[in-house]
Amino acid sequence: TLAAGRCYRDHRPIAAFQYLISLNMMTALQIAVLLLSHFVIMAAGFAPQSVVDVASSSSTALQAKRLPITMPTQTPMVPYRPPGSDYAQFVGIYDRMVRDRILFIGNFIDEENANSIISSILYLRKEDSTGPITLYLNVPGALLRPGLAVYDLLRQIGK
Repeated sequence: TLAAGRCYRDHRPIAAFQYLISLNMMTALQIAVLLLSHFVIMAAGFAPQSVVDVASSSSTALQAKRLPITMPTQTPMVPYRPPGSDYAQFVGIYDRMVRDRILFIGNFIDEENANSIISSILYLRKEDSTGPITLYLNVPGALLRPGLAVYDLLRQIGK
Protein backbone atom coordinates (compact mmCIF):
# COMPACT_ATOMS: atom_id res chain seq x y z
CA THR A 1 0.00 0.00 0.00
CA LEU A 2 1.33 3.41 -0.99
CA ALA A 3 -0.25 6.35 0.82
CA ALA A 4 0.61 10.03 0.82
CA GLY A 5 -0.87 12.88 2.81
CA ARG A 6 -1.06 16.55 1.96
CA CYS A 7 0.95 18.02 -0.86
CA TYR A 8 1.78 21.74 -0.77
CA ARG A 9 2.31 24.17 -3.61
CA ASP A 10 2.32 27.97 -3.21
CA HIS A 11 1.96 27.53 0.57
CA ARG A 12 -1.50 25.98 0.39
CA PRO A 13 -2.65 22.38 0.49
CA ILE A 14 -3.56 20.94 -2.90
CA ALA A 15 -5.33 17.78 -1.79
CA ALA A 16 -4.87 14.59 0.09
CA PHE A 17 -4.28 11.67 -2.23
CA GLN A 18 -4.06 8.01 -1.51
CA TYR A 19 -3.38 4.95 -3.61
CA LEU A 20 -4.22 1.42 -2.72
CA ILE A 21 -2.01 -0.76 -4.87
CA SER A 22 -1.71 -4.49 -4.69
CA LEU A 23 2.00 -4.88 -5.43
CA ASN A 24 1.91 -8.61 -6.08
CA MET A 25 -0.72 -8.17 -8.81
CA MET A 26 0.95 -5.26 -10.67
CA THR A 27 4.08 -5.08 -12.69
CA ALA A 28 6.73 -2.42 -12.13
CA LEU A 29 5.72 -0.83 -15.44
CA GLN A 30 2.09 -0.44 -14.32
CA ILE A 31 3.22 1.19 -11.05
CA ALA A 32 5.55 3.56 -12.91
CA VAL A 33 2.79 4.58 -15.36
CA LEU A 34 0.37 5.19 -12.50
CA LEU A 35 2.82 7.38 -10.57
CA LEU A 36 3.91 9.24 -13.69
CA SER A 37 0.31 10.02 -14.64
CA HIS A 38 -0.30 11.36 -11.13
CA PHE A 39 2.68 13.73 -11.32
CA VAL A 40 1.64 14.96 -14.77
CA ILE A 41 -1.85 15.71 -13.47
CA MET A 42 -0.45 17.56 -10.43
CA ALA A 43 1.83 19.62 -12.68
CA ALA A 44 -1.20 20.65 -14.75
CA GLY A 45 -2.93 22.01 -11.65
CA PHE A 46 -5.30 19.14 -11.01
CA ALA A 47 -5.80 17.56 -7.61
CA PRO A 48 -6.98 13.96 -7.29
CA GLN A 49 -10.49 13.81 -5.87
CA SER A 50 -10.92 10.18 -4.93
CA VAL A 51 -9.15 7.02 -3.88
CA VAL A 52 -7.92 4.90 -6.76
CA ASP A 53 -7.96 1.13 -6.33
CA VAL A 54 -5.87 -0.53 -9.01
CA ALA A 55 -5.83 -4.25 -9.70
CA SER A 56 -4.44 -6.22 -12.63
CA SER A 57 -7.87 -6.75 -14.17
CA SER A 58 -9.12 -3.18 -13.79
CA SER A 59 -8.27 -0.18 -15.90
CA THR A 60 -6.50 2.72 -14.26
CA ALA A 61 -8.99 5.57 -13.92
CA LEU A 62 -7.98 8.68 -12.02
CA GLN A 63 -10.65 11.24 -11.28
CA ALA A 64 -9.31 14.77 -10.90
CA LYS A 65 -10.78 18.19 -10.27
CA ARG A 66 -9.15 21.53 -11.05
CA LEU A 67 -8.92 23.77 -7.97
CA PRO A 68 -9.45 27.50 -8.44
CA ILE A 69 -6.42 29.71 -7.96
CA THR A 70 -7.13 32.06 -5.06
CA MET A 71 -5.25 34.54 -2.94
CA PRO A 72 -3.98 33.18 0.38
CA THR A 73 -6.69 35.00 2.36
CA GLN A 74 -9.39 34.43 -0.27
CA THR A 75 -10.38 38.09 0.24
CA PRO A 76 -9.56 40.59 -2.50
CA MET A 77 -6.90 43.08 -1.43
CA VAL A 78 -7.05 46.77 -2.39
CA PRO A 79 -4.58 49.59 -1.78
CA TYR A 80 -5.41 52.01 1.02
CA ARG A 81 -3.53 55.16 1.98
CA PRO A 82 -4.21 56.15 5.60
CA PRO A 83 -4.76 59.89 6.14
CA GLY A 84 -1.43 61.68 6.58
CA SER A 85 0.62 58.75 5.26
CA ASP A 86 3.02 58.85 2.32
CA TYR A 87 2.56 55.23 1.31
CA ALA A 88 -0.35 52.91 0.62
CA GLN A 89 -0.86 49.52 2.15
CA PHE A 90 -2.98 46.60 1.00
CA VAL A 91 -6.06 45.83 3.10
CA GLY A 92 -9.02 43.51 2.60
CA ILE A 93 -11.76 44.99 0.46
CA TYR A 94 -14.37 44.51 3.21
CA ASP A 95 -12.21 46.40 5.73
CA ARG A 96 -11.77 49.19 3.20
CA MET A 97 -15.52 49.37 2.63
CA VAL A 98 -16.21 49.61 6.38
CA ARG A 99 -13.82 52.60 6.57
CA ASP A 100 -16.12 54.28 4.03
CA ARG A 101 -19.19 53.26 6.10
CA ILE A 102 -20.28 50.64 3.57
CA LEU A 103 -21.36 47.21 4.82
CA PHE A 104 -21.69 44.25 2.46
CA ILE A 105 -23.54 41.25 3.87
CA GLY A 106 -23.38 38.14 1.73
CA ASN A 107 -23.65 35.24 4.19
CA PHE A 108 -26.51 33.32 5.73
CA ILE A 109 -27.58 35.27 8.82
CA ASP A 110 -27.29 33.07 11.87
CA GLU A 111 -26.60 34.10 15.50
CA GLU A 112 -22.88 34.69 14.93
CA ASN A 113 -23.31 36.71 11.72
CA ALA A 114 -26.19 38.71 13.24
CA ASN A 115 -24.01 39.67 16.20
CA SER A 116 -21.24 40.75 13.82
CA ILE A 117 -23.64 42.83 11.70
CA ILE A 118 -25.26 44.46 14.73
CA SER A 119 -21.94 45.29 16.37
CA SER A 120 -20.58 46.78 13.12
CA ILE A 121 -23.66 48.97 12.65
CA LEU A 122 -23.62 50.10 16.29
CA TYR A 123 -19.91 50.94 16.06
CA LEU A 124 -20.40 52.99 12.89
CA ARG A 125 -23.39 54.76 14.45
CA LYS A 126 -21.36 55.54 17.61
CA GLU A 127 -18.42 56.81 15.52
CA ASP A 128 -20.59 59.28 13.60
CA SER A 129 -24.28 59.43 14.51
CA THR A 130 -25.28 61.66 11.59
CA GLY A 131 -23.28 60.05 8.77
CA PRO A 132 -25.01 57.65 6.39
CA ILE A 133 -24.34 53.92 6.54
CA THR A 134 -24.72 52.14 3.21
CA LEU A 135 -25.88 48.54 3.53
CA TYR A 136 -25.76 46.02 0.66
CA LEU A 137 -27.49 42.67 1.17
CA ASN A 138 -26.93 39.55 -0.89
CA VAL A 139 -28.22 37.08 1.65
CA PRO A 140 -29.32 33.54 0.80
CA GLY A 141 -31.52 33.48 3.91
CA ALA A 142 -31.57 33.86 7.66
CA LEU A 143 -32.70 32.25 10.87
CA LEU A 144 -35.82 33.91 12.21
CA ARG A 145 -34.60 35.46 15.48
CA PRO A 146 -31.18 36.68 14.24
CA GLY A 147 -32.82 38.09 11.10
CA LEU A 148 -35.43 39.92 13.18
CA ALA A 149 -32.70 41.29 15.47
CA VAL A 150 -30.92 42.84 12.48
CA TYR A 151 -34.26 44.11 11.12
CA ASP A 152 -35.19 45.69 14.48
CA LEU A 153 -31.82 47.47 14.65
CA LEU A 154 -32.24 48.85 11.12
CA ARG A 155 -35.75 50.09 11.98
CA GLN A 156 -34.48 51.68 15.22
CA ILE A 157 -31.57 53.45 13.49
CA GLY A 158 -33.79 54.65 10.63
CA LYS A 159 -35.94 56.74 12.99
